[in-house]
Amino acid sequence: MKPGKFKGNKFVVMLLIAICVSLFVTIFYNLLINLDRTSIYDLFTRMKIPGAAPKVPKEQIEITSQNPEALDSIELVTIDGRALSPEKMGEWPIPRKKYIPVFESFIDKNGNPIPNGIVLDIAFLSTRDTDAPYDPELAKVFKKLGNVYMQYYLSSKKSISTYGENEIEYIKKNYSLPLSVAKYKGKPIDDIAKKKLNIGWKELQPPYKEYIGSEKAFGSPSTIPQSDEIVRFIPLVYVFEDQIYFNQIFLYYLDKIGVKFSEIQIDFGRAITIPQKNIKIPIDSIGQMRINYIGNASNIFHGTSIYDLYDPKQMDPEVKEAYFKDKDIFIGIYTTGAARDVYPTPAGLMYGVEYLALAFNQLMRSSFYYELPFIYGFLIILILTLSFSIIVSKLSTVKTYIFSALMIVAYVFVSFILFKSEILIPFTSVLLSIILTFAGILAYRILTEEKEKKFIRSTFSNFVSKVIVDELLKHPEMIKLGGERKEISVLFSDIRDFTSLSEKYQPEEIVNILNNYLSRMTATIFKYEGTLDKYVGDEIMAFWNAPLPQEDHAILSCLTALEMMNELGEFNKEMPPEYRLNIGIGINTGDAIVGNMGSTSRMDYTLIGDTVNTGARLEGTNKIYVTNIIISEFTYQKVKDYFICRLLDKIRVKGKSIPVSIYELLDVKEDFDVDSLLKKYKKVL
Repeated sequence: MKPGKFKGNKFVVMLLIAICVSLFVTIFYNLLINLDRTSIYDLFTRMKIPGAAPKVPKEQIEITSQNPEALDSIELVTIDGRALSPEKMGEWPIPRKKYIPVFESFIDKNGNPIPNGIVLDIAFLSTRDTDAPYDPELAKVFKKLGNVYMQYYLSSKKSISTYGENEIEYIKKNYSLPLSVAKYKGKPIDDIAKKKLNIGWKELQPPYKEYIGSEKAFGSPSTIPQSDEIVRFIPLVYVFEDQIYFNQIFLYYLDKIGVKFSEIQIDFGRAITIPQKNIKIPIDSIGQMRINYIGNASNIFHGTSIYDLYDPKQMDPEVKEAYFKDKDIFIGIYTTGAARDVYPTPAGLMYGVEYLALAFNQLMRSSFYYELPFIYGFLIILILTLSFSIIVSKLSTVKTYIFSALMIVAYVFVSFILFKSEILIPFTSVLLSIILTFAGILAYRILTEEKEKKFIRSTFSNFVSKVIVDELLKHPEMIKLGGERKEISVLFSDIRDFTSLSEKYQPEEIVNILNNYLSRMTATIFKYEGTLDKYVGDEIMAFWNAPLPQEDHAILSCLTALEMMNELGEFNKEMPPEYRLNIGIGINTGDAIVGNMGSTSRMDYTLIGDTVNTGARLEGTNKIYVTNIIISEFTYQKVKDYFICRLLDKIRVKGKSIPVSIYELLDVKEDFDVDSLLKKYKKVL
């Protein structure tokens, strides 16, 4: 294996995994963002709203305190079960004549309207024989009020009823714009855009003819069905037969801020811009605004039963006038005992009138959700996956698991906080990217881990103790393959006159003696966490501070030398006098180059440099001074406080012009706690 193969490839492979995952997820971006727009943002909505969302429609408003995000001016006038009892206003549909006193109650004694406006979530599309005499009178009251926003329907199904062409033309002429004035994602509307905007409206169902001209404005309340029927959006504009029509509450909103609908700029897939007010309302590609649910159904706005306005005995006229003064009134069904007008929402089952009021509240507060464009979503995915891969490339597998979990939790938290701040960032695609990147990196590690472990075992198992090998297997990143310069302490030992000894005895005897001796010395080196470099005949070379860092490397090497002499004494006691040995040991400390060296077919973990050469020469110098252990001045400076040493001389080492002081290493000082030092390294490993 070439040095640096793991380190060189790992980082690049992990980056490639991140890039490939980003591109893969981007292919499915639209599918994943649709999941965000539905299930994920539904979950975030439920998380931000306190209390449980109602799973069945409420029959009355249950507000206990003012919602800080709800306008005080909004008041629901509910057609509830109480109003529809037979002894009060009767069953649904309520006769038209009974609406007359209700709307008259909104006119003060001077003939002026009391509320700001009235949004009528009831469509008078036709009449009955019993209602026909009262339609003109009710329309007259509407006209007198001058602030009633009425409805027509856009339907995705053709009805069997026949609607007046004049009424349809009236709506088209007064409350629509040609599609050509709009844009689609910044570009003029072309045939392709028209097809995308044609979502299947089949007909416009206008109001009954008697109400034409009595309105403040006509708008549609129609919703665009979702596959799961949950209402998350409200259309502000509709496209039907190459005309743009408007939602009822959007027209009321424009009137409230003093803007004509002909003055706005519509860009499907981007925003509705109101230049005069510097307002941009984000809309999707078919003109819908995402609803900002600020509370659970039936617990957002205050409400009054329509019966309290119908029966003058229920409310004092002066109290009524004061209460409804400058209010934004929304009148609609609030019971399951009438027409089906309840919708599943992320905030529970909600009546249509409350849904319209909520959308109006959102428009007035300019609390719009802003969804990041695709390019920013892609950049988030790419940057996070690249950052993730860079960080985990430096972590162990266990730490990678922990970091991955923390990153996912952090992103969920940030996404939710931004959601509460009305900023929508990609969620599912980012989490999927992190998970897939994690899985890819984990798979890569599994595929390469055994090779890496085999490489570490084959490289180090004969050089260092099993404890160090195990530590390297846990943290292979600690090995800097390919060579590095670092401070080390190197030890050389050699048997005196071993050549002459080997000439006296049989080869088998010499091999047995040498194997016994080398085994004892090697065990001593491993005991003090040394790295065995090589045997050269009877010579031993070992070093410290590589492959793992050891701040006390000089001390460990000196302890090893003294222990080797003690072990030699025990060895000689067991041997016949003629087999007893004597050794010389040299120790030097300094910088050397450490790493895998050799050919492409064979490599050894070793070190080179002047520090190594000096250590080898110190070992031979023992013969001159009749000593056993000589250390250099560089080693002495690091160990003098722990060992008893004797200055021998200043010598000029071969190849060096500056003399080097040398010392004989004699013993450990009495106050040096060797056991504590060894425990320190055992604990670290």
